[in-house]
Amino acid sequence: MQRLLLTPLSQLRLEYPDFSDYHRVIVIDALDECLESRHQRLFISVLSELLAHRPLRFRCLLSSRFNAYIETNVTATLTPWTYGNMILGKDEDDERTDIRKYLQVSIVRIRKTHPFGTWIPPGWPLESDLETIVKKSGGQFIYASTVIKYVESPNHNPHERLRYILGISTTRSVEDPFVELDALYRALMLSAKNLSTIIEILGIELVRQRPQFWTPRTARLSFDFNKHLQSLEADIVLAPLASVLSCKDSKIKFYHLSFAEFLLDPNRSLEYFVHPKTWQRWIVSRLVPIFYNHGCTLIILLLLHDYPTIFL
Repeated sequence: MQRLLLTPLSQLRLEYPDFSDYHRVIVIDALDECLESRHQRLFISVLSELLAHRPLRFRCLLSSRFNAYIETNVTATLTPWTYGNMILGKDEDDERTDIRKYLQVSIVRIRKTHPFGTWIPPGWPLESDLETIVKKSGGQFIYASTVIKYVESPNHNPHERLRYILGISTTRSVEDPFVELDALYRALMLSAKNLSTIIEILGIELVRQRPQFWTPRTARLSFDFNKHLQSLEADIVLAPLASVLSCKDSKIKFYHLSFAEFLLDPNRSLEYFVHPKTWQRWIVSRLVPIFYNHGCTLIILLLLHDYPTIFL
């Protein structure tokens, strides 16, 4: 922060005195997706120093899903520089209005640009259909955006895709704001083929990506995971899930952290649960031929001693 931002801007201010008369706005989106808590704490600390830098005036817009650790650190560290906060996702009128407008604009775009636009019947969709999506969203914009990504697939008829989405029925629970979203995720998984292969690909990727799951560095460096995903034809197999993730050249990117959390929570994903220990064991097992070829039996014994649950 000091070398890349504050020092150059301070020098600019000396050369151009009027430069400091304008507020600079910094936008940090989705701090919760910085997964390690120590990195979150460090970032908040650095942000506090930035906001406290008197010669240069900064304003910051910081967004995050609710996270008790982040909230505690923000309260403790940024309170002197905080002007206000806003809690979204409470299913209020303003949120429903925004979601409805997003749906209406997206539908107009789909009708105009979709390859199968001529197949879409006049008057599609009914206003009541859009209102159903708004209600199911429960103030969560992620539900509406996932629906639109699913409906606008260039390889399918949007009319039929929307009918499928509207056919998903759940019992609304006030205590669970993601009940409709989880139903949508399960419906997307149900529509995909080669489920066992999908679970394997996602299981390996989630364990590799998330720091809370231990994986040996030797395996990450020595085993060609990308080649393995290519052998499973990951790009083709994951194509039905294009509304929640992208997969290009076997490199996977989740659009929303909530889909990863859904897969890793057995109470939410049910039969689509991706058990992390299963894929931890799978990754660790890639070490066996590597160590065997190098005569490293002792290292395997040490791993069994230090991390026995991985092998159970």
